[in-house]
Amino acid sequence: MVSPENTNWIYDYGFTEEAAVPVRTWPMQSALNNGSSSNPWGRADPGSGTSSKACREKLRRDKLNDKFVELASILEPGRPPKTDKAAILVDAVRMVTQLRTEAQKLKASSSDLQEKIKELK
Repeated sequence: MVSPENTNWIYDYGFTEEAAVPVRTWPMQSALNNGSSSNPWGRADPGSGTSSKACREKLRRDKLNDKFVELASILEPGRPPKTDKAAILVDAVRMVTQLRTEAQKLKASSSDLQEKIKELK
């Protein structure tokens, strides 16, 4: 056992020089309470994160605009892309309605042809 007269014996062996311990500093409780009471963790105000939120929103808008341009080019391949989103959506609705009507006509024609095939057999 270690004698009580030599309480610093661990420093004699050099154990503390080899150990790499990360130094962390924690804010004092009084420093936390000196800030606003609504923010006990000492974090920045919610408004300080707006730049990253603004960046994310801009990326979302850019992606949406790219999809509108892609949709416009699919609807009318030869024309230059429209920048008016409402006009692009009107064209898309018109095209979808037209394609649905055409699909219904083709289904009816297909069923008529199937009946004629059955009659001929």
